[in-house]
Amino acid sequence: MRVFLIESDPKVSSFIKSGLEDNGYIVFVAYDSHMAEKLLFQKSFNIIILDAFIAGIGGIKLCEKIRNANITVPVLMITSSNAIEDRIEGFNCGADDYMVKPIHLGELDARIKALDRMRHRKGSSLLKISDLELGSVSKKVRRNNKEIKLTEKEFEIRSFY
Repeated sequence: MRVFLIESDPKVSSFIKSGLEDNGYIVFVAYDSHMAEKLLFQKSFNIIILDAFIAGIGGIKLCEKIRNANITVPVLMITSSNAIEDRIEGFNCGADDYMVKPIHLGELDARIKALDRMRHRKGSSLLKISDLELGSVSKKVRRNNKEIKLTEKEFEIRSFY
């Protein structure tokens, strides 16, 4: 499984990367939002682990950009803040799960596996052929990662095939 870890603290990122690699994950690391945005569009990932307080535009804004770009990869937000308002903001910006530091690697591994199971269940509503994706639940069509606008009727016609 390919994990994209976006964490600005080198000690924390090294600890998480090492622990995940010991469990067989392939881990890519970005230390700020600028580096993260570059990698997001160059590689594919199964999960994104995102520090809420990443250097640059911050994890909340980056998560919003990820979702606005229709990137559906599960996002696990991590932060040192235990405030309920911060957790709510994390979920509202598009995060799928939220963990408060310090991170326990066993719990992180369990959450990654749970998010992956959910992704596979959701994935059954996505038809993908080459560079064409059709979401039967979202009713969105994308080719080459660009959305194709369809009317309701146009979308219904595809169901005959």
